[in-house]
Amino acid sequence: GLMGNHYIRLQKFVAGAFDETDIISLVYSNPDKLKWSNYGYCIVDTPTGEWRITHPKNYGINQLSVAETLTFKHRQNIISHHEHHAAIGFDRYGWNVIVNNGCLLEQNKLTYVALDDSKSASMMKAFCMLKDGYPYLFCDNGLPFTDWSKWL
Repeated sequence: GLMGNHYIRLQKFVAGAFDETDIISLVYSNPDKLKWSNYGYCIVDTPTGEWRITHPKNYGINQLSVAETLTFKHRQNIISHHEHHAAIGFDRYGWNVIVNNGCLLEQNKLTYVALDDSKSASMMKAFCMLKDGYPYLFCDNGLPFTDWSKWL
């Protein structure tokens, strides 16, 4: 797992009294089976090149916009989490693959989302699997994006 804005927000709220081990124990039932990093990103070396899996600080209302900026900065393929968009494509020059990972939740069940109007995009239920250096984006939003019968 990677540290993201929600975990960091909790650390700030408790003035650093919890470290990542404490937070993991609160959230996961079997934390000993997890590999965890205090960083918000990791680099995965694959047969197709390096992939930067990241939960960046920045949010972009337009899908893939933050991921594209990061691919220019780091010259790596990017799988980005923070925006909760679900999208896959190339940067504008076709140099790298960029992915918005989506999120695994119901947005209307998040208090901070459901109670206020926002110009932010709707959150998409999705996740990305990186297999042998190829990204597979799975999305469950009611549109014809993922043919689940091919995978289940």
